Amino acid sequence: MSDRVEKLLIPALFGAVGVYVVYTSLEFPSSARVWPLMVSVVLVLGCGLLLFERYLPGPLAALTAEERIIGADQELEQDVEEENEAVIPGRLPLSPTLFTAVAIIGYAVLGYLIGLLWATPLFVAGYLAQFERPRWLIAFLSVLSFALAFGFMDILFLSIDSGLLTPGVNFP
Repeated sequence: MSDRVEKLLIPALFGAVGVYVVYTSLEFPSSARVWPLMVSVVLVLGCGLLLFERYLPGPLAALTAEERIIGADQELEQDVEEENEAVIPGRLPLSPTLFTAVAIIGYAVLGYLIGLLWATPLFVAGYLAQFERPRWLIAFLSVLSFALAFGFMDILFLSIDSGLLTPGVNFP
């Protein structure tokens, strides 16, 4: 995969999610639509800037320049990029960017099929295993992600514990 396509893959994916959220949030009651609509519009605009940065006029292009990002050091980034090109980490022969995009899509599909409560720790475990993190860290963060998803479900009264294949699995 070319570097240009790989660089645009994640912004395109998040931009598509943002467009979907804009579309679905228009069906919410007016009091509930404000926050998701604002966040998704900002997401779509930011992704649009990243996707079309080559075609932006000077002042807008300056917003996406890496020098403007707080803490960005070009020499350090070049060294890291050279190291990443030499060795692609992970168990699967995918670049980190491509794996992240595939993992995000897989998480969304798995969440739809079995519920986000159950898909979240699987996503965390799979992502960390791909980049060969210690097993204790994988186990700890997977349990933590389940606890956070459960708390999110419990506090906001969301039904994220069931999916298309698990319709009867509901916590009281």
